Amino acid sequence: MNPSNVVSPEMLCNAIATGVGAELEIEGTNEAVAGQDAEAGAGAVGDAEASTFVGAPTAAEASFRDAPTLRMQRPGVLAAASAGEVSSRFASGASPVGNAPAGNGTPTHSDVQVIGVPKGASDAQLDTAIRLAVNASIDLSKVEPGDDVVIVAALNSDEPYPATAHPQALKTLAAMLQAKDAHVTVISQAGIEYVVQGPSGMVRGHSEDCYAKSGMAASGVEFHPLERDGWESGFTHVKPAGADHWPRGFYIGRRVAEADHVVVVSRISTHGMGGMTLGLKNLVGIQRLDSRVEFHDAGPISWFVDLFALGSGIKHVHGMNHAFFEMIAEIALAIQHLLRGQLIVGTEQQTTMGPNEHLMKIWGRGLWRSYVYEPPTGLVIASSDIVAADAVAMAALADGYSHTPMLSRFWQKVLTYIVNRQISEPDRVRIYEERTMRRALRVGLGKPANPIFTGVPAELEHKLREMLRTPG
Repeated sequence: MNPSNVVSPEMLCNAIATGVGAELEIEGTNEAVAGQDAEAGAGAVGDAEASTFVGAPTAAEASFRDAPTLRMQRPGVLAAASAGEVSSRFASGASPVGNAPAGNGTPTHSDVQVIGVPKGASDAQLDTAIRLAVNASIDLSKVEPGDDVVIVAALNSDEPYPATAHPQALKTLAAMLQAKDAHVTVISQAGIEYVVQGPSGMVRGHSEDCYAKSGMAASGVEFHPLERDGWESGFTHVKPAGADHWPRGFYIGRRVAEADHVVVVSRISTHGMGGMTLGLKNLVGIQRLDSRVEFHDAGPISWFVDLFALGSGIKHVHGMNHAFFEMIAEIALAIQHLLRGQLIVGTEQQTTMGPNEHLMKIWGRGLWRSYVYEPPTGLVIASSDIVAADAVAMAALADGYSHTPMLSRFWQKVLTYIVNRQISEPDRVRIYEERTMRRALRVGLGKPANPIFTGVPAELEHKLREMLRTPG
């Protein structure tokens, strides 16, 4: 390893704060962030004019300077160490810094890159941060020319980010994959409020319309709605090992099952039925509607799903096993061998109601609007471990909820204490004890998070770390 390949916090700060990027060459990858050379702008780090951080620019810049230096742990994955540790390890020839292994040498946690971006970050700033986060956490060396890469993006509705995935996340990730000559497609099927398909065909709605209206089509990435391929031919039945709460198995999109790689792109939001919707919940979008209805019937306020499923001809199985949360986690087992990681852009969060702009719509009228929190420092979260990335996003959501106005929090309390008592307010959730997370860890879908922060204010970093501590 060559010390010249270390990416310093100053380089990251300048690249993200100015949005011009840099060719940040990191050992193990030649992925370039389009723009000027890092050295040309490195001196601008301390210049307030070069920073677009809102509030206290110098504190934000100091956060970048004090952040861990990033370097390679293995091709495509970065670890963290202080500048002094990096220098001493180069001198001694010691192995890269990583999380502490268990007694058998297996790491107990998965690294998650968490990169801070300024409030109101431009597309160029997001592009830079996303490239850094993905290069630092997701091993794209596995992607070969001609490979079929599926991006499963949050598309529950036809509403814009943060009710759906951020278009820039799709655009940048797709560009990185296309640079490796991969064929990239966004695949999903919108939620039951918007799209209903049954054995006899389409009942109403089209996911393509949702993709366009939400703004995700502006990414320019090809979209393939699962309903296009038909009820029988477009889906395949799976019964993965460990999916004990799906005794009959379930159906997922054939295009997803036959892909070479899958990357999940999510947003940060609460969810009226599931408490929150992140990467694991996002995978509901690859299921056929009868499977979706089946596990929703095993959960809280399932009458809501029954209402929208009218006319589909799908049979309901209420009270099957009351394992709604566990069933969510087990969906990922069907594509675990294909999952390469998760990317989350958290410049805005829906901290109440969710998953859409309103808790529900009746005759086109929205009821109980979700509160959208825009933090002073937005987060770009990426990891090769979808579970660990979800854990960090859960902590971020809890922080966002603590900044939510009292009236909005009151309505969330009504939801959690009266309407759906199976979920908790975001700041009351113990991350690794939440039912979906607990099941995901138990069946080996991932590990607890080892967050690696860059450009995140010290106070926020400390708060997130405390929430992410594992017992013992």
